[in-house]
Amino acid sequence: MFKNLVSDISPAYSILCLLFALLVSVLLYYRQTENSELTAIKVWILGVLRFISVFVISLLLLNFVLKWTNKTVSKPMVVLGVDNSLSMQNSGNTELNRLANEISNSLERDYNVLKYSFSNKPELCEAINISGEVTNISEFLKLPQTTLLHEKPAVMIMVTDGINNSGDDPAWYSETMTVPVYSIATGDTVQHSDILIDNVIYNNEVYEGNSFPLFINIKAYNLINDTAVISVFKNDKLLKTESVVINSNDFFTKVYFNIDSEGKGSTVYRIMVQALEREQNTGNNEKYITVTVRTDKKKILFLYNAPTPDAALFKQAVSNKQAYEWEYTNIKDFNSKPADYALIILNQIPSKTTNGGAVLKSIIESKVPLLFIAGQMSDISVLNSYFPGNIIEHKKNLFDDSRAAINNAFSLFTLDMTGVDLNKMPPLNVPFGEYGKFPSSNVLFYQKAGVVETNRPLISFMDNGDRKIGFVFGEGLWRWKLYEYKSNLQHTFTNELVTKTVQYLITNEKKDRLVIDYKHEYYTHQNINISAKLYNASYELITEPELHFELIDSEKNIYKYNFNKNNSYYTLNCGSLSRGQYSFVAKATLGDETIVKNGSFVVIKSNTEQMTTLANHNLLFSIAKKTGGKVFLSHEVNKLIEQIYKVHKPEKVINKNTRYNELLNYKWLFVLVFLVIATEWFLRKFWGGI
Repeated sequence: MFKNLVSDISPAYSILCLLFALLVSVLLYYRQTENSELTAIKVWILGVLRFISVFVISLLLLNFVLKWTNKTVSKPMVVLGVDNSLSMQNSGNTELNRLANEISNSLERDYNVLKYSFSNKPELCEAINISGEVTNISEFLKLPQTTLLHEKPAVMIMVTDGINNSGDDPAWYSETMTVPVYSIATGDTVQHSDILIDNVIYNNEVYEGNSFPLFINIKAYNLINDTAVISVFKNDKLLKTESVVINSNDFFTKVYFNIDSEGKGSTVYRIMVQALEREQNTGNNEKYITVTVRTDKKKILFLYNAPTPDAALFKQAVSNKQAYEWEYTNIKDFNSKPADYALIILNQIPSKTTNGGAVLKSIIESKVPLLFIAGQMSDISVLNSYFPGNIIEHKKNLFDDSRAAINNAFSLFTLDMTGVDLNKMPPLNVPFGEYGKFPSSNVLFYQKAGVVETNRPLISFMDNGDRKIGFVFGEGLWRWKLYEYKSNLQHTFTNELVTKTVQYLITNEKKDRLVIDYKHEYYTHQNINISAKLYNASYELITEPELHFELIDSEKNIYKYNFNKNNSYYTLNCGSLSRGQYSFVAKATLGDETIVKNGSFVVIKSNTEQMTTLANHNLLFSIAKKTGGKVFLSHEVNKLIEQIYKVHKPEKVINKNTRYNELLNYKWLFVLVFLVIATEWFLRKFWGGI
């Protein structure tokens, strides 16, 4: 009777509720002499009514809930994904839709087939239109962990050429998958005649009056003895051009141009290599870049007691940032004024051998933003003396190795963590002890001892109103850079960590009551995400006022938005925009005061999908091998279907769905109790029981 009743207390209490209700009824109606005039049937009726009311009230008081379990039988799931990116144009819409329909129709009798298209992200679809500007295969492979949590697919099938140019490495991600992945390999694996702009190396920001270099990497295949003509345009005006003779069938060269910066703000440059007659793919013959001309150069001082690899890391990470003038000096040789700098980085200073004395004192008192990097040579006791309350209560001068754990509550700036596994990054050497308390929103990384995340900060910041101060509680960031390059042949994350740390500390946000965080360049396939911070007259962060945003395109069309409010900042997603130059006006009203901020950015079309049309079937074989799948060609759909039926037999899937609902939520129980009590009272009055 009570198998579906559950509670926080022992289910045996439901028996006690029954016995208690029975006892109350017996004592009231079978032991009371005043009821002797009632007939037996009337006593029974009144007793049953009292029993029902007392029993139901007891269950409600004990907060019992009803448990319901439903069983459903369904077909096993097959997830079919069709590459919808522009590199699939050689296959064509008709062929891709035919393949998708043939696979789906062959399996849907015995399997539940979910059909997706994928480029930047997977989406449920009925038809393929080949429009995606990038390919992110790993996002499709992540569906069982992101979208399909309610049921594990029996099989995943991809129809793709294997060209992947966005997101995580699919081969790396597939190592952890438990779902077999089969592929229908499309595309051409033969390298046709082609010339392309492989990469452009340039400075995103330059300063007014300066020239900037462009290094253009050119590749050509099977075009020996042809001539490549490379040109640079600004607003369709030819700035530079150069010709290069292609002297091999697998040709590579670098072309250098020096471009004069003109005007202010963001400027789009078009780099083009002239199409050749024998060329089959011309979609990779041009590339757009954006250069922002600025005027606010700032000086940064890096002070050290002895050279360390971390010093080289900071120097290399920001070497291409013309916004900064960097000075590296031994503290023993420093004789300038701290106020001349926008940021001072103290590498293991104060140290055990040279604590800085009067120089360090003048720096601390200068109100210049600081970044402390702690290490084996740091004198923690001297560092503590400059701050109210200890920064670190260093125990016995011990150091420990600690990895980093991201703090999701950090809101001072954002880092792109795509493809970054902090658990595999080398540990930093950190002082062992008790750390002072930092607000969670100011801690970027916490220390992680083994698999245990601690509340000790690894990289954190403070803002006392007069200036910003950053702390890197450990040495060895340079190892992160080496590991990242070894793993991904780049060090994007490490460089971004350094540059954004410097940018945050050096930016005096309180000069601006309204601070807009945006990029100067977006792609047409990207969402335009913008964040903002608003300060009141006392420079306190506020989000009460509405923050309005007007976006103006090159044809003077105006699009109006409102920012969304978060705890201490605003966010806005404008969606994706078409190619062109845009300006904006952000506006907030505080009482009688209106605060306005202007800016501009450009949206350019990505030609990532046209960079190479050479199919990468090796990637598909690698994924299949790691997941237990197989690769078939487009004319082997029947073999694919046979393999799935043979290895993954369509056995029915039984799903259990359990629901809980408190008895207190059933309003009819209260109505029942009321009616029972009212009926009992009426009958006792009517029969003369009281």
